[in-house]
Amino acid sequence: MKRSLIVVCLATLLVPGEVSAQDSEEDAAAMQAGMEALQLALNQMNEGRYLESLETVNAIDPLPPALARIAAQWVGNVRAFVGDYDGAIEAYNSYRSQEADEVPEDVLSESFVVRDAIEVIREAAHDRRVVMINEAHNVPRHRAFTTLLMKALAEDGFTAFAAEGFHPETDFRVRTNGYPQHGDSSYIQDPFFAGMVREAVRLGMELVWYEQQPEQTCLPDCTHRERAAERERVQAENLANFLEQNPNARVLVHVGYGHHVESRPYGYTYMGGHFSDITGIDPLTVSQTLGTPRVNPDRRLLLQYLD
Repeated sequence: MKRSLIVVCLATLLVPGEVSAQDSEEDAAAMQAGMEALQLALNQMNEGRYLESLETVNAIDPLPPALARIAAQWVGNVRAFVGDYDGAIEAYNSYRSQEADEVPEDVLSESFVVRDAIEVIREAAHDRRVVMINEAHNVPRHRAFTTLLMKALAEDGFTAFAAEGFHPETDFRVRTNGYPQHGDSSYIQDPFFAGMVREAVRLGMELVWYEQQPEQTCLPDCTHRERAAERERVQAENLANFLEQNPNARVLVHVGYGHHVESRPYGYTYMGGHFSDITGIDPLTVSQTLGTPRVNPDRRLLLQYLD
């Protein structure tokens, strides 16, 4: 199942061009070899063989342009898993824009006061049923901060922890085994992610899944872009279903990048926007990815103005 999804998603990135029949055959062969290598790397990572997984992806030669982005993301994530944090950011640099980040003028004109972030979030969340916080998948310190925040919110009455990549069996498997294992979540291979899960269980919080499941996808009868938009809606529906079935639950939701966004940039609706529409709940949304060295380790964005 996983392999078929990878193949379909990658195939939608291909754009026909003016190439000869021989070139087309060579390109198709390179794509097939590349996807097989990525599948092997996935298997190796799921077995805890992180360095072998890195070597497998780095050895893809030639690397088809259509696979460059996913390969860079893969390398960045796995480098973070093994503690190579600068290398993880460097991998993401290879496909992200190197344009200098700009700080909005209206932000620079504001007068800032330095306060403890967790205390500020606790105050803002005192009457909220849902708090959503994000991460960059290649920056484990975002997971470390969520772990600290989780403890504070649990003291304030939050009862559940939902995370991108959890599946319907995650809560049962973790509690049955007593600790997280490979296969319990998409990102469980990262020690910091596993630490979040351990802390949630220690605090007595329920592990909640909301990730789109294979039976909920429109693939292969839709494009990758359509599937991505559908995923945002289905994630929101799954999370809304949990809250409807558990009317007293208060949930900390840990997402990747902009999935928690409630606004509709360029007319696109993310999970956060769908969730608000479906439930009428206004979640407290917190961003960790803005103002951090997600792309360039030497870039400090707002931090340089808070000295």
